[in-house]
Amino acid sequence: MIQLVDDEGEVLSEEQCVELLGAHERHEACGASGPSPLEQAVTRTLVLHGMSSDDPEFESRRATWTWYCVRFFRFVAEYQAQHGEPWAEERPVDRVRRSHFATLDVSPVDERGESIGIRALVELDAQHHRDKATPGFSGPTELERVAARTLAEVGEPEDDVPTLVVYWQLTEIRLYKRAQELQARRARAREGGRRRTRSQSRRRPRLEREPRVAVGAEEAGEVEASGAGPGSFRWHEPTPRSGAHARYELRRAWWRDKAPTLWRLRHAGWWWLHNVVVHPLLGLLPVAAMVRLHDWSSARLSRSPSLASPLPRIPHRWRWIVHNVGAHLAIGLVPCAMTFRWHDQTAKRMQVPGWV
Repeated sequence: MIQLVDDEGEVLSEEQCVELLGAHERHEACGASGPSPLEQAVTRTLVLHGMSSDDPEFESRRATWTWYCVRFFRFVAEYQAQHGEPWAEERPVDRVRRSHFATLDVSPVDERGESIGIRALVELDAQHHRDKATPGFSGPTELERVAARTLAEVGEPEDDVPTLVVYWQLTEIRLYKRAQELQARRARAREGGRRRTRSQSRRRPRLEREPRVAVGAEEAGEVEASGAGPGSFRWHEPTPRSGAHARYELRRAWWRDKAPTLWRLRHAGWWWLHNVVVHPLLGLLPVAAMVRLHDWSSARLSRSPSLASPLPRIPHRWRWIVHNVGAHLAIGLVPCAMTFRWHDQTAKRMQVPGWV
């Protein structure tokens, strides 16, 4: 996330940025013409960083950064409303802006170094808020202990514990809660549909009802076996998404919202190139040229500014190959919960700093 600037080139505080977000949403709601105040701030910032407005990529770059700013400052506004804390420069939510956790596998781990499920993480977060609200509580919460163990596992300093806690709250925990809300809305909609159907059936004249047809035991058995019988359909709970799976969904959301023209085809093309072509080449030839090719395809896939990934320091060459050739091929060809889980596991095992 870039720091936005005002007309004089001074960096805007995050409180001012939240105000810009409100003005941007009002501007969008009333359908006003011209750029919103937030888009103007993004334009000034891009020009300040040396990008010309005549550049053919300027409009797409401005749209990308506007989208990222809107999402991030919504997170900030919700965090401020939830915790009621005064605005400060170095709160954990501020450091999340500059953190590099999105490039690391920071899945929470327990005392044995095994991954903690998303449901347990949500429960730890709820207990974390209860502990913080308890008068006289001074010790670290269990969620903070988990964050400390996770940072030790990936070789990051323990000073980043508060930052990692907020990072989880804004990404994995938030995505899981949204999935639960979506499931609840679907359940309410289905229940409402059943009520309407029953009330309409009661209102129909008796002679209009279709005659009931008796179904024999053999026929009923065939219906149940075919999956069309009563109780055969189930709404499963949405699969919790974290790590690479969460990043995949966020990227798809950006393409769907900001580049809707053939967005599935375009996203799939860059996704396939990045994971099926570039990563296997990088796995077999981890040289500077392959790193630059990786950064180029990653920037096109994420619609973000060019990256500058470090040259990989590979302690276990075979694990590096398994991750980049095997796991990335798997998620490139079959992006599902199982392949993403394998990708995150191999990324953790290869132990290469700054690479996932």
